[in-house]
Amino acid sequence: MKTEAPSARPKLTRRRWLIGCGGAAVAGLAAGIACDDRWDLQTSRIEVELGGLGREFDGFTIGHLTDLHRGRYIPTSFIERAVKAANALKPDLFVLTGDYISRSARFMHSCALALKELSAPCGKVAVLGNHDYWTDADEVTRELTETAGVQVLKNQSILITQGRSALTIAGLDDSVTGHDDFDATLTGAPGAVPIVLLAHKPDIIEEAARRKIALVLAGHTHGGQIVIPGYGPPVVPSHCRSYASGIKRVDGTTMYVNRGVGMAILPIRLNCPPEVALITLRSA
Repeated sequence: MKTEAPSARPKLTRRRWLIGCGGAAVAGLAAGIACDDRWDLQTSRIEVELGGLGREFDGFTIGHLTDLHRGRYIPTSFIERAVKAANALKPDLFVLTGDYISRSARFMHSCALALKELSAPCGKVAVLGNHDYWTDADEVTRELTETAGVQVLKNQSILITQGRSALTIAGLDDSVTGHDDFDATLTGAPGAVPIVLLAHKPDIIEEAARRKIALVLAGHTHGGQIVIPGYGPPVVPSHCRSYASGIKRVDGTTMYVNRGVGMAILPIRLNCPPEVALITLRSA
């Protein structure tokens, strides 16, 4: 009785390997799209203790929106939804930290019309981001100011007072495109008053810590947009991957990095939903 030898295992050629990898990549992308949470807008609530914060500002709330990226991937309706969610938080002040549009300034008017609906007793303050400079920073500034009623700070600061207490809101211009100037931003800021610094890119926290700034609010990273469970975001537009999102501390400075509302480069968010944030200040 004859027995046949088992057939030889197919040789793993470079072509077979590439086909297999390609198939795995397509399957992974399909799974990612199926689990995409780019429209799963979430609200984050954060409490931050600030040294030197006056009694009248204990409990002061700041609504934080960033990286709206109105454009091909982000329709006006989603910006309006984010604005509605932010207004529901009823903050004392709204701050916006850049990247209102993507690719073209023609999207800015519709974005500004949506932002016009933001309402807070202490107003709305903003800084610009790299995408705003890559398109048309003057047009973005004009629409924010004239249409949306937002005060744009370009290396400037303002003072908010309540009773005998004060709080400095400083706006650092975009560091990605080299428009930032810490010295100009802090000129005239009272030394004994805590500073909340608005910045687009979180990497500036190290300089902010050297200058004893109490709190930094930033965006830019989108949280990485794609987050792998157990690993985190593979790509973060920062020199420090841990700056992707959430609370960070360097020396005595606290920073909150908001994941943002929109997207850039890829129209997908995986395990990294968009957010609007409410920051509550507490006396240390």
